[in-house]
Amino acid sequence: MRIKTTSGTVVHVGKDPVASTLSPAAVAQPAQDDAVVALRHLLRVEGEIRGCRSIDELSVLLVNELRRMTGGRAAYFLDLRSGRPRVTKASGTGEIDRNAPAIRWLEKEVRRHPPTLGWEQASPLTLKTGITSEDDEGHTFPFPQGYWLPLSYRDAKPDCGVLVVGEAPFADGPIAIGVRIADTAAHAAVVLDQTPPRRRMRLRYRILLYSLSIAAVAAMFYPVPMTALAPMEVVAREPFVIAAPIDGVIDTIVVAPNSSVKAGDVVVQYVDTVPRNQLQVAEQEVSVAVAKLRQLQQSAFVDESAKRELAQSRAELKLKIAERDFAQDTLDKSQIRAPRDGIAVYADRKEWVGKPVVTGQRILEIADENKVEMRADLPVAEVLNLKPGARVRAFLNGEPLHPVNAKVTSTSHQAQMVEGEGLVYRVDAEFDDGQPPPRPGVRGTAQLFSDKAPLGYYLFRRPLTWMRQKVGL
Repeated sequence: MRIKTTSGTVVHVGKDPVASTLSPAAVAQPAQDDAVVALRHLLRVEGEIRGCRSIDELSVLLVNELRRMTGGRAAYFLDLRSGRPRVTKASGTGEIDRNAPAIRWLEKEVRRHPPTLGWEQASPLTLKTGITSEDDEGHTFPFPQGYWLPLSYRDAKPDCGVLVVGEAPFADGPIAIGVRIADTAAHAAVVLDQTPPRRRMRLRYRILLYSLSIAAVAAMFYPVPMTALAPMEVVAREPFVIAAPIDGVIDTIVVAPNSSVKAGDVVVQYVDTVPRNQLQVAEQEVSVAVAKLRQLQQSAFVDESAKRELAQSRAELKLKIAERDFAQDTLDKSQIRAPRDGIAVYADRKEWVGKPVVTGQRILEIADENKVEMRADLPVAEVLNLKPGARVRAFLNGEPLHPVNAKVTSTSHQAQMVEGEGLVYRVDAEFDDGQPPPRPGVRGTAQLFSDKAPLGYYLFRRPLTWMRQKVGL
């Protein structure tokens, strides 16, 4: 215990049994050192406040520094903007758990028992803890005394502040330092919360921007043709379909795919073992019937019974001749010949070798190279109002830089399922005159043109369609 006498000496009583006297200069030196250290610490904290780049960074700095400088045991950063105090930061931790019982109880407690002088001024605050608490969470909260330090700037109502808590009431000296730090932080919070001023654009740039905006809006009303892309294939127009004339097994297809054929050339060869043997048997049966008829004719002059069998023998001969002719016709049909000049259109020769076919089954086509058309598969999602005569541009896979023009001749009214493409509409188009037609089987992409519509509708057609289907707007 130190007692200052009238002569300026200080007498130490208590721990040191020997009283000593010190000069006033020796006593003032430690007090000046403590004041310098405190001032330096205060200046350092104010400098760190000015260096904060966000409200979140500022709140973390305040709860930790104010707890230490005011002598509190804990500090909480409260947000008042919603009208109800909310704890956003706590000293000693970076993030808080909003569902923690202590945090929820503290928010409820400060709403029920606000600071003595209100939220606008720095004032003490008493928390009902222990046996005086109305909630179970307050029974275990160890700090009944608190002090509210708002971040007030001029006459504006504070939006936030720091609540420091401890076991005993706070002294005036540390609270004065806390108020100073809170005032400095209030100015920083106003600056950080403001939206940085937008740099004003120069007049000529503004005129250019407005002009481009007006031009873009006006361009949205410019009429453009509606277009859609669809996979396409060049197919023969009015091809001659070669179907199986008889039941049998394909021996080979003589002509290669997309090869030229002449009228009368053999294109398909059946396995002719059965029809050839049937023809030989039928010819032998005809010879037997002829011999039997001659025998009966000779015996009819002397034998009445032979004369009666002549009519039956003639009928049997006609039947055998008909069976021979049928066997001959079947053998002839085992070789299918091209009815006209053209090219053979089918997929793969190996798929037909040794394959059994029935009468009427489609085998291949004989197409005219100069009579071709385009067939496009337009997806249902890309459907357009296509009319006969609508313009089409075909980009062939072999020549993508040289599109071929065509005109729509017909469109299917009912969508059909196509493997690998889904539900599509078939669109047929004929190529324009004055350009060499592509070969059948060539594939590519067709660009189909429909009626004109504003550019805005053309660009936002898919979002509008989606909204119509999903939302109904």
